[in-house]
Amino acid sequence: DFDAEIVVRDAHGDRAINIELERLHPKASLVQGWGAIQNVFQGLDQDFKGVFLVGYHAAGDNTEAVLGHTMHSIMKSVKVNNRSVNEAGLFALYAGHHDVPVVFISGDDHAVREAEEQLGDIIGVEVKKSYGRGCIKSLSLEQSRLLLEKNAASAVQKIKQDNLQLSKVSTPITLELELYDTGVRISVLQNVSEILAFD
Repeated sequence: DFDAEIVVRDAHGDRAINIELERLHPKASLVQGWGAIQNVFQGLDQDFKGVFLVGYHAAGDNTEAVLGHTMHSIMKSVKVNNRSVNEAGLFALYAGHHDVPVVFISGDDHAVREAEEQLGDIIGVEVKKSYGRGCIKSLSLEQSRLLLEKNAASAVQKIKQDNLQLSKVSTPITLELELYDTGVRISVLQNVSEILAFD
């Protein structure tokens, strides 16, 4: 009997148009594509009661996790105020800025464990077990669906109790990015910076 607006944000890939409208829940609306800024939480404000992160990966420097990355494959690690954060941690800080808690995450075992370490009281659903960057054991679609539905319902109950932890960061913020040596792309950035340094 939880009557609320549900907003689904398609935020994967260069175009962010992966979700089919025909398969969307009748009570949900869908945000797709990228604006001038690639904002994963486009439209999020203090009116939202909670955020569910579905299909997340572990951090880019986690070599045991399948396809570990932090927002982009060239990013090895991200630190905010000298604390390592993955995508879930970064997005939780953004949501926390708007006084909205992240209450749910699904992904592989490493992504869920990292989120629990960084965010504390969060409901995590492991739908995959990683055997390295390129190998996983996935649950069947039916098993995943049942687990996701059951735990999403638990997350909604937590929202109704209104006793949720916000992710906040003290200001000023120090942001550290470490990039992988990805050859041509990094070389191009280095060349551009050298060109701009000419006086």
